[in-house]
Amino acid sequence: LIMIRVELGVICVRGLYNLTCVDISYQFIERVIRALVSLSMSGAANVKHLCAAALCNLSDLKSVRPRMVEEGAITVLTTLSRGAETRTRRVCAVILQNLSAAKSVRVEMASRSSVTAAYGLSSD
Repeated sequence: LIMIRVELGVICVRGLYNLTCVDISYQFIERVIRALVSLSMSGAANVKHLCAAALCNLSDLKSVRPRMVEEGAITVLTTLSRGAETRTRRVCAVILQNLSAAKSVRVEMASRSSVTAAYGLSSD
């Protein structure tokens, strides 16, 4: 849908973004994470940025960080580090920092190419 109708995709991603504007985790939040991870692979720059912004919101929730890593957030960061807009790359760097603050996921992050993502984000 997003590849065919970009304007609809942006509206849908904004809806998902709104679901991430929370102070605490809620039941089924992993569905939102999964959708954002999937949609962030879209070709549209504005969709990628909205997905990154929503993932950034979620990365601020300590209880959600392990689930984000499990659902593929590191893969998204690695992909976005290779060509997304500068503003999106900055958001990705914040996500990486937030996720790495959780000691419980550091080993898994390293095994899922977070070092590659960090290097890609730091080199313009």
